[in-house]
Formats: sequence, C-alpha cells, structure tokens
Amino acid sequence: MKLHQKEIDLSRRNAITLPFKEKNTESDKVSPFKKIINTISLLDKGNGASILELVNNLKIKDCEEIIQELINEGEVYEISPGRIQLLK
Repeated sequence: MKLHQKEIDLSRRNAITLPFKEKNTESDKVSPFKKIINTISLLDKGNGASILELVNNLKIKDCEEIIQELINEGEVYEISPGRIQLLK
C-alpha cells in the first residue's frame, strides 16, 4: 500500500496543469440554430454551403431538421439541391 501511495504522490508532483476554459458556461452556450448559421457563413464562398458537409461536421442532433426549419423560416434558402445560403 505504501508503495502505491508513493507512486500516486510522484505522479501528482509531475503532473502538468494545462490551461483550459471552463466548458458549458452560460456565455459559451450557442443554440444549434446559431451554430448552423455561423457555419454556413464560414463555408459559403459564393456558391452556398453543402448541407451534407454541415450535417457531417457539426454533429448537432437533428441537424437536417433544424436546417429545414431555417429554410421554412426564411433564414436560409436552397440555391441548388443540397446547397444552402444565408438570406442577404
């Protein structure tokens, strides 16, 4: 037991403390709608953003349904099949 305790003490002394930002604070919470809109604006270089690319990279639950809701609300529009763009 004493040997095991010494190993734990040594590992604590040699541990590196990495700086990190606390996750899930109120200011860090961004709605899935806002994440999708922000990502569309980053990906759109004039020919829209790929819906498939958004869904695969964002990993947001119900991403396709949220995109469809944004289309229905008029926030984005489908410029061609599978590509959306923010309404300017």
